[in-house]
Amino acid sequence: CGLSCLPMIRVCCSNRTEALLQAFVRNMQRERESAGPFAPVRVVVPNRNVETYLRLGVARACGIAANLQVTFLRKLLGHVAEQALPNGRVVDAQQIQAHLLALFHDVGFLQRPEMAPVRDYLRAGGEAHDAVDRRRCQLAFRLGPLFEEYAASRADMVKRWETGTTLDDDHLFAATEVWQRAPRRWASFPPTSWAPPCTSSAPRMWRRPTIACSACWLAISTCTCTR
Repeated sequence: CGLSCLPMIRVCCSNRTEALLQAFVRNMQRERESAGPFAPVRVVVPNRNVETYLRLGVARACGIAANLQVTFLRKLLGHVAEQALPNGRVVDAQQIQAHLLALFHDVGFLQRPEMAPVRDYLRAGGEAHDAVDRRRCQLAFRLGPLFEEYAASRADMVKRWETGTTLDDDHLFAATEVWQRAPRRWASFPPTSWAPPCTSSAPRMWRRPTIACSACWLAISTCTCTR
């Protein structure tokens, strides 16, 4: 049938989300007419807000928003990358949180001068172990998604952290950048964006995981063996 049978990518551009939603509904309806109502419609969105807007818009237009298989863009890219390199694993916020939590238990790391704001925060609720541990978890929980977002939207900034800060000393958030930069400098960064799975039979222990990243928080090995 010639070139007309080749798969095509159709791009709809607009600065109005309503127009994009209408185009999506039309394409979805055409797809279901050919594939049937029980065939899942696979959708990729950047975040949860867009997913909610899309589902509500489809429900208003069609009466119901059913059989939509929604995947976040980061997860899709991670899946594609893992297929390209089966022994690798793309970082996510939870792995970054585990790395940060390990660092917040590292006394030597916390004693570094630039980590003074973190030390003050951890002890602000009292010196009791339970209070400090609670704040360790809270801080790691909040920073994990933030650093993950840095990798996606502030990659140039994170790359510059290898050699210095990006803000002037008198900037309002200069001190914040200094201590946020510290976990990256403290980690190990081999020249690869992938961390192979551990095959060691050595005993496990709680220790700082190894980051494997060439430009940003892209991949992390959570192996804690003693090798």
